[in-house]
Amino acid sequence: MALYRLYARLVYLHVEPLAYLPTGWLSLFSKWLPMDCVLLVLDLVAGHGLHALLAVTLAIFHQYQDMMVQMRTMHQVLNFINRDMQLQPIEADKLISST
Repeated sequence: MALYRLYARLVYLHVEPLAYLPTGWLSLFSKWLPMDCVLLVLDLVAGHGLHALLAVTLAIFHQYQDMMVQMRTMHQVLNFINRDMQLQPIEADKLISST
């Protein structure tokens, strides 16, 4: 799972992890995922703790990488992560299997 392009884009736009990770983690992904996915993810986190938290985070960003690298400003990226990401379609089975 390579996230080099996304990492480079976030660095270029000065998007710091503290601007989005606490929101996703403290909400146990409910700010980032539709509720049906959140319920599946909670089982993973309950069973595997921090390892699952990190794996799910990477899997989520991997699924949205192509969309996010096209964004032109820090505000676009942060609005997508903290508001619009939850409304995007995501394949729950693919997300779980890639963690």
